[in-house]
Amino acid sequence: MEFFCDSKYIAFPVSRSAVSKNVRFYIENEFVLDLNISIDNISPEYTAYYDVQRFYGKNITLKCVPEADFDITKSDVIPKIQEPYRPKIHFSPPSGWLNDPNGLVFKDGEYHMYYQHNPVGTNWGNMHWGHAVSKDLFRWTHLDEALFPTKFGTVFSGCAIVDKSGETQLFFTAAGGTSLLSEGKPFTQCIAGYENNPVILQIEEGNRDSKIIYHKKTERYIMALYLSGCKYALLSSEDLKSWSKFQEIELEGDAECPDFYPLLLDNDPNREKWVLTGAKDKYIIGSFNGFKFTPETKTQTLEQGNAFYASQTWSNTPGRTIRIGWGRFNIPSKSFQGCMSVPCEMSLKSTKNGMRLCTYPVSEIQTLYEN
Repeated sequence: MEFFCDSKYIAFPVSRSAVSKNVRFYIENEFVLDLNISIDNISPEYTAYYDVQRFYGKNITLKCVPEADFDITKSDVIPKIQEPYRPKIHFSPPSGWLNDPNGLVFKDGEYHMYYQHNPVGTNWGNMHWGHAVSKDLFRWTHLDEALFPTKFGTVFSGCAIVDKSGETQLFFTAAGGTSLLSEGKPFTQCIAGYENNPVILQIEEGNRDSKIIYHKKTERYIMALYLSGCKYALLSSEDLKSWSKFQEIELEGDAECPDFYPLLLDNDPNREKWVLTGAKDKYIIGSFNGFKFTPETKTQTLEQGNAFYASQTWSNTPGRTIRIGWGRFNIPSKSFQGCMSVPCEMSLKSTKNGMRLCTYPVSEIQTLYEN
C-alpha cells in the first residue's frame, strides 16, 4: 500500500482480539518504522490514529506481515470517543495504551507529563512517549506524540530536566531489539534530538529508565539508572553528554524505574536526606554528598497496592516534591487502557520506627471540590 502523506494522522481499523500484524513503513524505499497492530478490516472495535506529521510531504509505503488486506484513512484530528468508564480526575490517554510516567518537568507555569504510550493498541507495545500539560495537575491538555521509535529501538522510560542554560532536555532508553528495525541492538540511553546518540552505552543487558537530578553543591548532574535484578547505578556528568558510573546500589525486592531525590527530614533545613525508590515503591533513605549515597535505613515499602507503579517526581518544582504513578488496573474500555494515580506531595518524617517516606494528595485537588 502506497500513499502520499498530507495529513497529521493515518487511521487503522483495530480489534483487541485480532491477530497482530507487523506493519512496516518505508519512505522512498528506506525502512524507517515498524508497528505491531491488531488490524481488523471486517468488524473493528475502534479506529487507532497514528501521528505521521514527521513524514509530511513524502510517499509512504506500508507492508504488512503476515499479509492482510486493510484500509487506512487520513485525518487531521483524532475524534473524541465517549467511554463510560474513563476516569474523571485520573489522567488517561486520549486513545491507546498508557503505562509509566516519563519526563515529568515543571516549566513556564506548566506541568509537563510524558508517558509510555502505544498509540495503535490497547495493549503494551510499540513504545512511544505521549505528552500532556497542565497548570493544576488535574486538568490536562493532550499534545502531539513527543517521541517515536528509531533505529536504536522503541522509546522506553526516562526523564526530563531543565539544564543549566534553562533548556528542557528529554532522556530516554532506546530499547534495542523491541522492534524489527532495532533487531540485535542493545538498550542504550539517549537525549531527544541529539545527533550523537546514544550518550550511555549498555552497562548491563536491559539497563534502562534514567532519572536525572542536578546536585547544586558539586555542580554536577546525577543519574539513577536501573541495571538488572535489584541493582541500580548512580552516574554523574557535568554536561549531560559524558557520564561516569560511580556507585551501584541494591534495592531489595524491586526493579526498574528508579527515582532519586532529596527531602528535608521533618521539614528541617539542616536535615537533608535522599530517597532512592524503585518501580514497586520500595525505598531506602540515606545521605548523599554528590559522590556517594550512604543508606541509613533498611528497604521499606510505601504504597502497598497497585496504583503507584513506576512513580516519578517532577523536576524543577522549587519547595515541593510532587510525584505520580501508573495505576495498574483494568479499565473496561475499547479505545484506551491505563491511567495515572492522583498526584501527591512527598515528605520525610521521624516516627518511633525511624525515618519514613510519606505521601499526601497535592493541595490542588481542592479545586475539584463542589461540596
